[in-house]
Amino acid sequence: MARQFLASSNAHSSASIRGHETANENNDDSWIKRIDAEVEQIENDFGYNQGLGGEIRQRSEFTKAKRKIAENIRHALKIIKEHHNGLWSHLDNSIKTSGGFRYEPEREIDWLT
Repeated sequence: MARQFLASSNAHSSASIRGHETANENNDDSWIKRIDAEVEQIENDFGYNQGLGGEIRQRSEFTKAKRKIAENIRHALKIIKEHHNGLWSHLDNSIKTSGGFRYEPEREIDWLT
């Protein structure tokens, strides 16, 4: 059963990667988001994720890491709010921590660099 799931997941992941490349070429953000969600679901179903050094982490370790990252983001936002309410508001509305971490601004930002 596990081998079938793994083979199915690998085939599905390969198809998702090819689809992601096509979506990138076509600038199709909605397709990219759907593919990302599928890949994340496969990873969650499999129960393991890759750590920073490439080692496989069990779900509990992954969950702990996600919680710690979310906690650090909340802490950073709290500090930003104390110093720059406008930036805090933008980041608070744009940083998504559920279902993975992403920056999705409500409108395009022309950052000065």
